[in-house]
Amino acid sequence: MDYLNVPLSPTFRPSFPLQPQLVWCIALLVSCLPTRILATPFNITVDDTNGDPLTLTNVSYTPPASWYTNQDCASGDPGAPGECPPGLQANQAYDLTYHGSAFFAGRSTGLNATFTFQGTAVYVYCILNAGVFTSNMTFHLDGQQVGAYTYNSVVTDDTGIPPYQYSVPVFQFGSLSNDNHTFTLTNGDVTTEPGPYSIVLLDYFQYTTELTEEQTHSSPNPTPTNTPSLVTHGITRKSRDVIIAVAVVAAILLITMFILVFSFMRRLHADGGEVPAKNFDSSSFGENRLMSEGVASNVSGEGFVHPFISPSRQMFSPEHATSVDGALQTSTNLDSQPITSPHRINELARFLSHLQESPFLTARPQPPAISVW
Repeated sequence: MDYLNVPLSPTFRPSFPLQPQLVWCIALLVSCLPTRILATPFNITVDDTNGDPLTLTNVSYTPPASWYTNQDCASGDPGAPGECPPGLQANQAYDLTYHGSAFFAGRSTGLNATFTFQGTAVYVYCILNAGVFTSNMTFHLDGQQVGAYTYNSVVTDDTGIPPYQYSVPVFQFGSLSNDNHTFTLTNGDVTTEPGPYSIVLLDYFQYTTELTEEQTHSSPNPTPTNTPSLVTHGITRKSRDVIIAVAVVAAILLITMFILVFSFMRRLHADGGEVPAKNFDSSSFGENRLMSEGVASNVSGEGFVHPFISPSRQMFSPEHATSVDGALQTSTNLDSQPITSPHRINELARFLSHLQESPFLTARPQPPAISVW
């Protein structure tokens, strides 16, 4: 008997291993995901007195006795420790503080202000006044001299003290690796004998670093109320929120792309492994097809094969056949008659007419054809 190619359940799908193309696609999508989505460059301001608000470290001054602050200075000669330059307004300095030192000719060592940081750039800001003093500075990064700055005094005929210049950038250096660095400002030139007289009024340092949002929240906050907060020139909180939002949207798009590619590869693999099956069409089962394929058998006990049920289940038996009008048909004449007899053909035609009205054929959609393993 030539059985029909019966479709399986539409929920059935053969399992298959991950293909190399799919593995490479997944690896590519994962590599495109930003590994430091929340990493943002910050400018950290290190005050001369209050230090680094991120690491809670302070600037180191050597020798300590050669440096003075605005808290312990007094009016008078700015060249002596413990005295401030005349006319300088401390409230114009960053965080209302500054450190000063005076280098005299004949000294063998410079006056150093040193701090450590982790970042990619460093900046130095001082207070200058060409009408009062000369400033002569050199700068060292990780033990190597990387620059120098000289601000010569100018003699004027004006009476009184010229105005001071506050927060003047005297040095900047970038393109560093985001590692730990040591920076030193040196007041005085010890390479010449005698070195020129120099006064340095240090206001603050600044460095650029890359931090994650987790690092920012995990860092302890300084306890003094006058400790400066993180200075974020160029990248404000609003712009950081925009960067985070764009990164999240990009991650969602990449995940969506991965799902689409995975579904496509799965369907492509499933379609490539299926065997085309005959569509079950009840209208194609006429009398000639029944006779040619021998759907009904002359052997007692075999019945008609229903397209949605296992071939071993009896759906129709000549001994229990019921016509469309409900009249019970006897099997004496049917069993003795050949399948080509007109009476047998009429009985089969009635059964097919009843079968076409069944909800299995009229209401249930045809499931897709799946390979029979």
